[in-house]
Amino acid sequence: MWTCSECSNLNWDSSKACAKCKEPISPELEKEVIIRTQLEIQNYKLKKFTPPQPSADPHVAANCEKICAIFEGKEAFYFEKGVLRVRVFNIRYNLCMRIIDMEVEEIPTKGLKQSCFHRRFAQPSPIRWSIGAGYRAMFCEQSLAMGYGGWELEFKPEVVRDLIAVAGNWPDDMESFDRYRNAREMLYKIIPKYSSNEQMRRVFPEESDFPRISES
Repeated sequence: MWTCSECSNLNWDSSKACAKCKEPISPELEKEVIIRTQLEIQNYKLKKFTPPQPSADPHVAANCEKICAIFEGKEAFYFEKGVLRVRVFNIRYNLCMRIIDMEVEEIPTKGLKQSCFHRRFAQPSPIRWSIGAGYRAMFCEQSLAMGYGGWELEFKPEVVRDLIAVAGNWPDDMESFDRYRNAREMLYKIIPKYSSNEQMRRVFPEESDFPRISES
């Protein structure tokens, strides 16, 4: 956050002008905010919820730990009633409640624009918000999804790179839904080129899905 010198209003780090009085941020303060944000990212230490009681099964904890390890701080394409390029950070989970949460921040990219769904945050670009998922959350080595028709994140660097290249050729007047639809269509064409055929699986599987240990 940064404090406006004119009206003392607190503003988002990514805003270029005060949301209250519209006074633009000074170049010196903007540089200071950017440096501070970069240091916060570099020095960030993963925060996790402490369950109030022991977790149900070690397989669930292993899934959550893996998600934190492979997706924290990574770029992804975010699909939910629109498409944006984002960075994912501050992944945390609660094993007893079977929820996983994280924050995402838009990475401004040629060809990608906020939809009406994204503009509900009423923040200047790049926007930053929180997302979460419950017991139907799904993941694999390159993807993470809400699991029941909500948001989906595609992380594989080659997929992100190819989608950036495709979006860069879209006309400025393309509707946000058309950008979403085209990105989806391209995603289905691109993924097979780089996929290891790993299947999406539940982050919080039912007890019946756990591997059984044979009794001797």
